[in-house]
Amino acid sequence: ADAFFGAMTKDGVYLGTDASERWLRDDLRKWSKFAFERDTAWAFTASKRKIYFSENQKIAWFEEMLDTQMGTCRASGVLAKIGGVWKIKHYDLSIMVPNDLVPDFKKLVAMGGLPKSKKEQRAARKKKEK
Repeated sequence: ADAFFGAMTKDGVYLGTDASERWLRDDLRKWSKFAFERDTAWAFTASKRKIYFSENQKIAWFEEMLDTQMGTCRASGVLAKIGGVWKIKHYDLSIMVPNDLVPDFKKLVAMGGLPKSKKEQRAARKKKEK
């Protein structure tokens, strides 16, 4: 956990795959504590990565393809060089959905097969419990 969060700036933003997941670094650290108490929190392995630098070499941005437990994901981010160390200021993770599957995916979401947000997931669970 320390290595992961230590790689982010204090005001770093993490955008997860769920529409409700926009985390500031310290909020993400609190929320994900349970995951980092396990042997493996999340296993992401970069399969492709491209990095670009600003002219003054103080800002970089990247895009990467990831092999994850969710399948293939794409991430992009912005880094700032602070005190000679690169830190993540912004990270955006997304699940890849093949274009030809989008119509079926949209139907599944519309039918409630996949709730659109964590709030909706909680509401669906409460409804089932009644």
